[in-house]
Amino acid sequence: IMSGEEGGEDEDSGDDEGEDGEELSSASESADGDTKDDRKGEARKRKFADFDQQLDAANTSLRALKKLTAAKLERSTEADDHIYSNEDFQRIKELQAKAKARSALTQHGLLKGSGSKSAAIKIPSSDQLSLKPLDPSKLEAHIRTKMTKEQRVALMKAGREERGEYKSRTAIKQNKKGGKSNRQKERNKILPIAAKRAKVAKSKEEKKRKQMRSGKQFRGKKAWK
Repeated sequence: IMSGEEGGEDEDSGDDEGEDGEELSSASESADGDTKDDRKGEARKRKFADFDQQLDAANTSLRALKKLTAAKLERSTEADDHIYSNEDFQRIKELQAKAKARSALTQHGLLKGSGSKSAAIKIPSSDQLSLKPLDPSKLEAHIRTKMTKEQRVALMKAGREERGEYKSRTAIKQNKKGGKSNRQKERNKILPIAAKRAKVAKSKEEKKRKQMRSGKQFRGKKAWK
């Protein structure tokens, strides 16, 4: 009987120990889950903190850029508010004219670029140009006036004198210093004409003879021509 009771107690104690182990394992798992959740929460907090810092930095940079642009605009308005005198305008015109002349010379290859160390062509200023005498006729525009009848007749006669007298083509050929052409010689000769006539008559007779022979001696068509 004692042995049976002891065996039952041992079984109860084993069950208690199993339950305690399960409770410990569940407690450890819950503790691990809590630690993981805490780590995730800390990581999220760090991310949010970094994002807030980036936003602050962007805001500060935008403010700095706005300040710089405002300062530049103020400087530009101050520079534009300057009142130019007539001398300043004259100086600006001279500089613009020099720049245009230099660009034209560089395009035509007469002047090298600004980076070259070669001696550039000196462009005279407006004062130096005003000292030189200028022909007023060059500044005047060329206007073609209507010619009178006498002027037109004189111009026609001058053109005729330069051209020479009118002559026909045959007259020009007859006044040649060389001999006659072959055609002219054939026309003037009698013998060649008679020879041609005899040749034509002979050819006609030969054609008639061939026609007469062709009717009697027919040996079939040829395969070639």
